[in-house]
Amino acid sequence: MLVQLLLISLFLSSIIISIIVLLKKNNKWKCNQSTGSCVINPKGPYTSQNDCNKKCTKSPPPPPTPPSTDKYSCDTSTGSCVINPKGPYTSQNDCNKKCTKSPPTDKYLCNQSTGSCEINPKGTYNTKTECNKKCTKSPPPPTPTPTPPSTDKYSCDTSTGSCVINPKGPYTSQNDCNKKCTKSPPPPPPPTPPSTDKYSCNLNASNEDLQCNIDKSSTETQTTCKGNCPSRKGVLKCINNNCHQATPCYEDKECKKGLVELLKCNLNDPNCDTSVFTQYTSNTNFLNMYNCSIGAKCFN
Repeated sequence: MLVQLLLISLFLSSIIISIIVLLKKNNKWKCNQSTGSCVINPKGPYTSQNDCNKKCTKSPPPPPTPPSTDKYSCDTSTGSCVINPKGPYTSQNDCNKKCTKSPPTDKYLCNQSTGSCEINPKGTYNTKTECNKKCTKSPPPPTPTPTPPSTDKYSCDTSTGSCVINPKGPYTSQNDCNKKCTKSPPPPPPPTPPSTDKYSCNLNASNEDLQCNIDKSSTETQTTCKGNCPSRKGVLKCINNNCHQATPCYEDKECKKGLVELLKCNLNDPNCDTSVFTQYTSNTNFLNMYNCSIGAKCFN
């Protein structure tokens, strides 16, 4: 049994080796110049590893970097080294070992309001002793001359309600004047002129009553017209409800005029009735409307 397993193992190994050899024959190869050895590469120019090995060589190393010729000096304001062609150091490392930041130098400024010296970066003195020798306190400002009392006089401008300077004014101070100064009330508006419009009595837009309307051809004022234009709502309601002849009369300018006169007239006065009837008797629409209104007893 052991022998059989050994034979099977040898057989499988030979198959695997054959497959590897076959794959190597079908692969392409390329030289890796950084290592000087051939590697499988589908885009390689060699069809066998042997051909590749014959020509593959390792690339020579790059030439060494030449030593720096820069020189350095210490910037004491920052404590760091900078390139300087005239610097005393040939390397930045040597410079860094000895480069330090200079301690700040105090400056002094004279505070003239107190007469003492104070540290100030914008000061003009390098030492406090030097500053103290020249620092003095500024003298106080001169006392202002008092303003003399005013001799102005004031009067009230009643059109604005404010006080103004006036040599002949009754007040010696503006404050006294302000206490009593008031604005005069505006004058009353002028009376509205009487209207010059003329009016006449006519039916209103809905033919339900009489009303006074502006009429340039009339000679009556509004007051006179109102006295001659009584309300006739009841009479017109009776006519509109009982007389279909009223509609054609409303559409006839002459008949409508006669109806207005008839409504204005007091029918209890036979002269008035006769006068109206006689004046518009030739208008058929008026006669029909008149006879209907009398028959309906619209005029009491």
